[in-house]
Amino acid sequence: LFHYYKGRLIAVFICIAVTAAAGISSSVFLTLVIDEVITPLAGLAGEDFNAVRDTLAGLRGTLFGIIGGMGAMYVVALAASVFYNQTMAVVTQGFLRHVRDDMFSEMQALPIRYFDTHTHGDIMSVYTNDVDTLRQLISQSLPNILISAITLFVVFCIMVYYSVILALVVVVGVICMVFAARAITKRSSTYFLRQQITLANAEAFMEEMMTGQKVIKVFCHEEAAKADFDKVNDEIFFNARNGNRFANILMPLLGNVGNVMYVVVA
Repeated sequence: LFHYYKGRLIAVFICIAVTAAAGISSSVFLTLVIDEVITPLAGLAGEDFNAVRDTLAGLRGTLFGIIGGMGAMYVVALAASVFYNQTMAVVTQGFLRHVRDDMFSEMQALPIRYFDTHTHGDIMSVYTNDVDTLRQLISQSLPNILISAITLFVVFCIMVYYSVILALVVVVGVICMVFAARAITKRSSTYFLRQQITLANAEAFMEEMMTGQKVIKVFCHEEAAKADFDKVNDEIFFNARNGNRFANILMPLLGNVGNVMYVVVA
């Protein structure tokens, strides 16, 4: 990626950092509102009308300043998010084009026995299914990983600044999340890997059956071909179902661990 798109990826990283900072800033702005506006208002209980009016007049400017700063931050974050999403679309498709070109060039130098031992559908699956999986990794997973990493680092620094003890409590909860995530992703990744293999097998099977359709009809092999296809199709279904089942369990599990940790910190 950096070999082909070094400048664009650096710009994307900066925009992702701005987007992550905007997500964190909401809690900072809320802190400012509580400290600078709500707490002084709470201290006005029992004061006379003139004192309250003068204090409100002073706090109004402070509140509008905080709201304006928050709005400006979100506008900048929106522009950064639009830019990095569009840039990643260009980078992703361009990189996949380079990958396909490189694969095709390398494949020209392979010995004949490679093509004798691999079906056409299996080879084409590398160019379609596997490359499409790379697209999801580059366009979605990598930006999300960067946003999460930046958010995690900045939030942890803020937590340590306010309270080391409570930060340690959160660290224990994060460790529990990591172990839970490892246990789930280990199972889901196994099934997703098998899914890619069975997709290649299915594509190879279908390519052979469609190419040899006349031979199948001559020897009345239609029902046997359907039965063999059902087996291959069932394998894809089994692996996809289990892979997505474990993947879909992950976020609710982490969310509930987070809720427990929130209660413990409170």
